[in-house]
Amino acid sequence: MNEGINTDETHRGNDSTIPYAQKIIQILTDKFRLNSKMTVANIGCGRDLLARVFVEYGNDVICVERNDEFIDITKRLLSGFNNVRFVNGNTQNTGLERNSVSMITIGHAFIGVDQQKTRNEFRSILKAPNLVAMIWNDVDLRDGFSNEYERICRKYCKDYLASGSDVLTNEQITEFFSWSFDYNQFSSELSMTRDELARMQESMPYTIKQENAAYNPMMKELQDAFMTYEKDASVTLKFVTRMYVGRIT
Repeated sequence: MNEGINTDETHRGNDSTIPYAQKIIQILTDKFRLNSKMTVANIGCGRDLLARVFVEYGNDVICVERNDEFIDITKRLLSGFNNVRFVNGNTQNTGLERNSVSMITIGHAFIGVDQQKTRNEFRSILKAPNLVAMIWNDVDLRDGFSNEYERICRKYCKDYLASGSDVLTNEQITEFFSWSFDYNQFSSELSMTRDELARMQESMPYTIKQENAAYNPMMKELQDAFMTYEKDASVTLKFVTRMYVGRIT
């Protein structure tokens, strides 16, 4: 297991490209010969973030998702692209044809899956080079504002998946890849104004709705955190991106 790439990429909150996109593409092209002609399936696409990395790179991307609300959000956010389509499915029943995709990407949708059934489904739909990339962000709890953001999300958002990767163990990942995979970890940052922070929080799939009684208290705490940590009218949310890549054949 190789650990190693550390970088600081800083993006504005209204930048269409997500902070870690360039580094993900660099790793996959350098180490695994990813190219834009490959078809990529993003399983459990949720909001568009991971799918967008490959849509913007030029791959044909299939977003596999069971949640209609998430599909509607992602369709809207990716409406400017013609190289993405949507399929109702999950890890064990993607709804995709055999040997139809060259790479599968997945984030926290891997939590709680039946590994054997998921591996069998992935093996069925993959073709050469048979890549699976598990990618997700942990908030960097060493940073003041980022740690406060994590605390607020844990407090108010029941669907928030806590940082620290404690929900996906190395043992689970090792077993899934049959001991053979590549690991990369790197840092990225998202710089936001007060309004951009509010818009980002409202767009997150784990956030609570405005009609929820806790919505206003949550947003007030976020604004208080902004006031505490802002510099030059913005704050920076810092991440540790974790990326596991292996082949399922």
